[in-house]
Parts: sequence; C-alpha cells; structure tokens
Amino acid sequence: MRVAPIVLWATFAATAAFHIVPLGVRVGAASSRSPRHARRVARAEALGDADDAQRDSPFPASEPAADETDLRPWLALNACALVWGSQHVVIKLAVDGDLAGLSPALLNAARFAVAALATARFTPQPGTDRATWQAGAQLGLWTFLGFACQSIALLSTPASRSAFLLYLNVKLVPFFARALYGREIAPRTWASAVVALTGTALLAGSGPPLCAGDLWSVGAAAASAMFILTLDRTSAAASSPAALTAAANWCTLALCACWAFCADSGAGVAAAAVAAAPVTLLLAVAYLGALPTALCGYLQAYGQKTIPAERAAFVYALDPAWAALWAFFILGEALTPAGVLGAVLVVGAAAVGGLGGGDDGVKASSPG
Repeated sequence: MRVAPIVLWATFAATAAFHIVPLGVRVGAASSRSPRHARRVARAEALGDADDAQRDSPFPASEPAADETDLRPWLALNACALVWGSQHVVIKLAVDGDLAGLSPALLNAARFAVAALATARFTPQPGTDRATWQAGAQLGLWTFLGFACQSIALLSTPASRSAFLLYLNVKLVPFFARALYGREIAPRTWASAVVALTGTALLAGSGPPLCAGDLWSVGAAAASAMFILTLDRTSAAASSPAALTAAANWCTLALCACWAFCADSGAGVAAAAVAAAPVTLLLAVAYLGALPTALCGYLQAYGQKTIPAERAAFVYALDPAWAALWAFFILGEALTPAGVLGAVLVVGAAAVGGLGGGDDGVKASSPG
C-alpha cells in the first residue's frame, strides 16, 4: 500500500517536532528527574530534610540539570531512533532473508563481539570502577533478553510489525515505574496507553496471521522498557557514558556467547558457521555491532543522563516509524489500511504521552 510510508512519515514528522523543537517551553525537559520530585526536594531542603527526600526516591541524584535549550541530548536520542529503525530490516535479512546464514544466538554473539571491540578502549577498570560494572551488568542482562527475543521474533514476524510491537515499551516504562518504584501514573498516560494498545491490536491483526514471533516481540518490548528504567536509575553512578556502554557490551557479549555455545553445539560449530558466512552477512553483523549497538549505546547513555526515562521512551517510539519506512523501501513490506491506522495510533499515542511538562506522564510518589 503506497500511502503507508506517506502517512507514517507525516506522523513521524509531527511527533519529531514535539520532541526536538524549543525545549525551553517544556518544564523540566532537560531534568533527569520528575519536576514533582524536584519540588518535593526543594521543600525538604527548606525544612532541612533534603537527605530524607533523596532517600524517598529510587533514582540516585544525578548531574545538575542541563541547559533547557541544549538540544544535544534530544538529538542524540532521535539519532538512536533513526539508526535503530534500520536494524529491524538488517536482522530480518540476517535470520530469515537473503543474508540468512547465522542462528539468532550466533548473530547476537557476533554482533556484540563487534560492539565490545568497538568500545574496548573505554572499558572501565574492574577493580576501581565497580559502580560502572554493576550498572553495566544490569543493563547487559536486559540488553541480552531484548535482542534475543527480537531476533527470535523476526524468524516469523514481518520487520515492520515487530518494530511496532517492540515499541510497546513506550507504554510499559511508566507502568513498570509504578509497579517497581511506586510512581503514580498520570491520567494522560492512561489515556495514551489505551490508544497505543488499540493501535497495537489493529497492527497485529493486519498482514500475516498472529504467530509466536509477535509474542517474542512483546517480550522484547518488556526487556527494552526495563533497560530504559535501569539506565535512568544507574547512569548517574557510572564514571562516563562511554565506560557504561563498554561495560554493558562486555556483559551482553558474555551472555550471548553462552547462548550461542549452548544453541549451536559448541564453540567449534559456531566458529565454523561464522567462517562460512558470506561477506555481505559479515558486513551486516559489523553494521549491527558498530552503529545500532556501540554508537547508539553511547548516544543513549549520553542522552539519558539528562532526559528522564519516561520522556526518553517517547522519543524511542519514533523507531517503528523509521522501521516501517526502511522495511517498505528495502523489503517491500506494506501495511494494510488497518495496519496503517494502528501504526499511526501507536506513534500518535507516544507523541501525546510525551507532550506537556509536569510529571512526564508519571507522578512521583509522595514521601511516606
């Protein structure tokens, strides 16, 4: 359906405008914590009880708030969305397309080997930078689970549909924040969640019948949401975004290597499969490791040092819009009319959820 990329592009452009236009009009857009929590800390400081107020939050104090007119963190996150949109197509080609030759386990192991080597010079010292390694281990676990689920999903699910299902994480972030950290969910977030779920239902019902890959995509969304929340909670403790990215890549590689060893009958078989892979497949692996993983890992850590998790998740929702365009032009995938409507609802819900200042869609819980 030729109108699909036009409609999605228009929706993407409108959504992108809400995220990268003058940030000064957004209350706390560059703050690493919710405005309501900031006001509570301010009141506590006036009463001489700032330490208690800080302890009430599960998120550690981070760097001073960045200049609200600084577009660099927002541009970094939007660049992530653009590049991440392309990876759905590349993974699809690598596991179930013209480049197919590696299992999902081996593809992820090779991908994170490239990413780990690309960021090796930033690797933190194990003995002196325990905080960064602890954060990297947590991020590595969620990264491994997310990419494992995504790779398995793309064995049977179209790349464009998987991308939209994956970015249900935009709606899962505030709900997980409520369940795990006691943050109250604002009415705007509830409303946008209903719209997003409606869009997802329309999208999932379009094209090929529902399959196990769709469930794997939802699993990847849950892992991605936990990654975003974990990054929000741990990034301030890391020595630098580059060191955190390197630590996370090494930890993810270790988990992927274990998976590949078990799934591909040992290191010898895995090494033989990589050696027999065509050059085009190896280039695809290099691309996945260098750009969507290593570079975007750094950009994401950099951006989320000053942008709260809930707001960052709405930027990441632009990923499926890009993915649909990549899939349309490279794979020839086209959504049905119902799928186009569903995609617009999903991305539109992300835009609405990201609008406005205040609580960024999630209200901080009151002390006590």
